[in-house]
Amino acid sequence: AIFQAFPTVLKNHDLMHFICDYCRIIIIGNARSHEIEALMDEEIQTIKSDKMKAYHALVAVGDGLPALGIVAAVLGVVKAMGALDQSPEILGGLIGAALVGTFLGIFLSYA
Repeated sequence: AIFQAFPTVLKNHDLMHFICDYCRIIIIGNARSHEIEALMDEEIQTIKSDKMKAYHALVAVGDGLPALGIVAAVLGVVKAMGALDQSPEILGGLIGAALVGTFLGIFLSYA
């Protein structure tokens, strides 16, 4: 009833639980305002760190992709060097695969 004018608050269940929990504490009246503020700040930081875990994991993967591209390039060049006695078409394909690995690692890190 209180939040009918604020449909975005009603849709956000985490926010509703947060507001209702602290309204309960305030209504009970056995906590000081600075204690409630400290509790709220701590819970906000906890919620923020929980919500950011997936983001940080994706950033870590993205940071590692250029290194994976370099590894792909080195392995592709090693494989191409092992096939130096082959025809230029085969050698070109192997070198192209090495370059694709490099490109893919760099491209995916920025995507």
